[in-house]
Amino acid sequence: MRKHEAVRNELDNWARWLVEGAHVGLGFPRAAPFTRLSRGASCTDHAHIPVDDVNARRTHDRVESLRLRRSEWYIAVYCHWIGDPRVPSRRRRPLGNAEAAECMGVALSTFKNHLDSALTDLSKAGGFTH
Repeated sequence: MRKHEAVRNELDNWARWLVEGAHVGLGFPRAAPFTRLSRGASCTDHAHIPVDDVNARRTHDRVESLRLRRSEWYIAVYCHWIGDPRVPSRRRRPLGNAEAAECMGVALSTFKNHLDSALTDLSKAGGFTH
């Protein structure tokens, strides 16, 4: 099992939740639930994977708490799972390690240290069960 696997799974769920929330109008999804669930496994936007709203909200609160305590950790998590915050939300995509390091203006090793520290901090917060 990879290091911080439970935290990574929760952050995957959080990222889908956050992205889906950014693409709704007046609080309603763009498509009916049955059409979102009926998409094939070849979909690349992960819309066919159910999102756990309660855990996503809890994870969101934990990630947001990093913003004030350790902003570099917050940016590392955000860039890696959501994308460059300077890019409009409709065009934003998760960044790989090298791209995220460039986005933050740090060396790749520094980015990896920030990300690992953030994951360690989030796992200490507890509640990650998957």
